[in-house]
Amino acid sequence: MKKCSQCGAPLPEGELFCPECGQEVQLVPDYETMGSRLQEQQRRQQEEAEKRREAQRLASEEAMLKKRKTRKSILILIVVLAAAVVILFAVKALNDQKNYNSFDYQLKKAETAYSNSDYTGALDYVTRALALDSENLDARMLLAQIYDKNGDSGRAAEEFLKIIEDQPDYDPAYGQLIKIYEEMKEPGKIKELLDNCPADIREKYKEYICEAPQFSLPEGRYDDLKSLEITADSGAVIYYTTDGTAPDTSSKKYSSPVRLEEGKTIVRAIAVNSLGVESEETEAAYTINLKVPSAPKISPKDGSYTSRTTTKITVAVPFGYKAYYAFDQKPTKDSTPYTGPVDMLEGEHIFYAILVNEDGTESIAASATYIYTKVAAATITPSPTKKPAHSSETEKPEDVTTPTPDPTHTPTPDPTDTPTPPPTDTPTPTPSVNPTPSVTPDDEGVDGSS
Repeated sequence: MKKCSQCGAPLPEGELFCPECGQEVQLVPDYETMGSRLQEQQRRQQEEAEKRREAQRLASEEAMLKKRKTRKSILILIVVLAAAVVILFAVKALNDQKNYNSFDYQLKKAETAYSNSDYTGALDYVTRALALDSENLDARMLLAQIYDKNGDSGRAAEEFLKIIEDQPDYDPAYGQLIKIYEEMKEPGKIKELLDNCPADIREKYKEYICEAPQFSLPEGRYDDLKSLEITADSGAVIYYTTDGTAPDTSSKKYSSPVRLEEGKTIVRAIAVNSLGVESEETEAAYTINLKVPSAPKISPKDGSYTSRTTTKITVAVPFGYKAYYAFDQKPTKDSTPYTGPVDMLEGEHIFYAILVNEDGTESIAASATYIYTKVAAATITPSPTKKPAHSSETEKPEDVTTPTPDPTHTPTPDPTDTPTPPPTDTPTPTPSVNPTPSVTPDDEGVDGSS
């Protein structure tokens, strides 16, 4: 089969032109010459060069295509990533917005921050949570606890009080608030809180209640010395003052009744229970104006007395009193105690006596002036009689003396105290008597004062 001289493609029989390159078919046989061979060689070289150029072109195009594809891929990737970032930011923004407006999320974040001791962060979250639901008890309790942890006990107490005002039966708020008051040393506020709470709450926290001490005497004025008893709850220790100053745990500890002396005394007391909770203070003022006892009654009354009449001085001593006496000067509690009738002193003397009650208060002194004279015993001289013849002795007269009264009481002497001798021719001598009139034994006692 013939081939095309131009492109070398096989030529079908009868074709006048090459079906591949269109070269006219040489009908006359071509004799192979040197020139034709050179032409063929050049043609082949040209073909090979053309093929190489085509291959390079194709390779270059392919490389360009790949490069373009890479750039496009990168661009697409960048666009995709950018879109993803935008989407992520959008999703995050939407999620953040959702969380920002979510009470549960904000409260949970606040609790997590609180448990991690991040009280500043916890405060921010719980504040937002309360902005979404201001009545939620958990959030309100957490807010008060955060204030307490931050050292703001006052604001914490305020928040707990608000919760209790809204929910009087909410037990946890009482426990937290009592703890704060205890740290603030405010026993009065603890008592006030529990005094106004439901019975079950008061019963639960009864160990924090320490009642104020009770005084056995109402305040006021008294006319005798008193002993004040102070009582408190079982197990509580009482501290008190009597000078009007506020008591504390360094004050005098009560162990026995307080003696109220004359004058004004202000007693102030507190009680401290086993938990160290102090009670409120009890205060009372007492004024003791001691009643002065009346002057004692002295018997006999003022007058002149002789040894033939009453010579004992008696003092009436009421029950519960003691008496003291002295001559010629007013007695005191240091003078001679009166234990029974006292002998008069010879001559003129003033007898003083006082009474002293159980409080040691002295009465004014009672007095009586006595003029006491000792009188010689009277002698009776019998009338002369005839002497018996057998007797050489002279009969001696009989002496008669005035009987001595019983020292324990004042006797009433017989009117015929001195015997009268029988009438005789010789006058009977009369005993010498003090010219001062004497007082009869029937005279009444003296109730006098000087």
